[in-house]
Amino acid sequence: MHFILRSPARIHMSLLDLNGSLGRIDGGLGFGLENPHFEIEFSNNDAKPPSFQGDHEFHELFKTVYSLLQKRFQLPENQISIKMLKIMPLHIGFGSKTQLLLSFAMGICKIFQKEVSIGELTDLINRGGTSGIGYQVFEKGGFFIDLGHSFGPKGEKITMTPSSNSKAPPALPFYHIDFPDQWKIFLIIPDVLPGASNKEEVDIFDQYTPINQNSVEKISHRLLFQLIPSLLTRDLPNLADSVHFINNQGFKQVEISLQHPIIPYLIKNIYESENLPVGMSSFGPLIYVIVNKTYDFQDFRQKIEELLQNFPTPPNLTFMETNPNNSGYLIDHLP
Repeated sequence: MHFILRSPARIHMSLLDLNGSLGRIDGGLGFGLENPHFEIEFSNNDAKPPSFQGDHEFHELFKTVYSLLQKRFQLPENQISIKMLKIMPLHIGFGSKTQLLLSFAMGICKIFQKEVSIGELTDLINRGGTSGIGYQVFEKGGFFIDLGHSFGPKGEKITMTPSSNSKAPPALPFYHIDFPDQWKIFLIIPDVLPGASNKEEVDIFDQYTPINQNSVEKISHRLLFQLIPSLLTRDLPNLADSVHFINNQGFKQVEISLQHPIIPYLIKNIYESENLPVGMSSFGPLIYVIVNKTYDFQDFRQKIEELLQNFPTPPNLTFMETNPNNSGYLIDHLP
């Protein structure tokens, strides 16, 4: 068997409830991106010994996933050759680790003809323990909301902790629609320290949760009666207002406040000058801006460069233009 598996990046817009007063925590919202993405070539050609063409870090992650699936499905010793054709960076807000691990897991299952749901694979590789957006985007693409986990002495989680430190099952799926295809996404990646991960992320959860209940309730109100309707009616200014509100409430406000000053500066000024939906994905530093397809990318870059003239010693910025992903992972079989 010989095929290429493609998996999309995702934007994680916000967690919803890190208060837990109703016996649930986490929850999240986000959407898939066409680019960047992983493209991984899988082959089980028995005529050649197994090989892995890619970075050492990716190889170690593949071996970890193979070991987990080997135990679950009694697989033979590794007989799979891997070639990393396209990659996306880790720890800047694309959700790339979840996409990578799920790509490896799905590729292994296809090679050995194991029919396994995405939810079960996510559980096997210990992802989705806080937000479920990554595994849901992997499966279907589009825009998702999840409802997190039960919380308390008998719940799925007894502490507030990020996915990297959680053994909870994948978050409960709730709402899914295609992301409007008349919109596209501009991405800004400041050349600053990567977003929090591992122990640093755990420490932030410990220090800043639980979130005030009043703030959590306001987020839910905006989500239900402004953000979702703005997606359904293709109302970009209304979406901009709802995202701006959520950026300044709850755990998202905490995440943004802990970043390099260029990030809150750009988010605030892009919203105020352009009235566009703009925010930071996960713990950043990735900034996303949702625009109509008619918006010229070079005009946007020029406006950002003008904004930087009022910021002391701004870092270098990388810009990308991409489209929403409404398909999830894809497999292209090769001869």
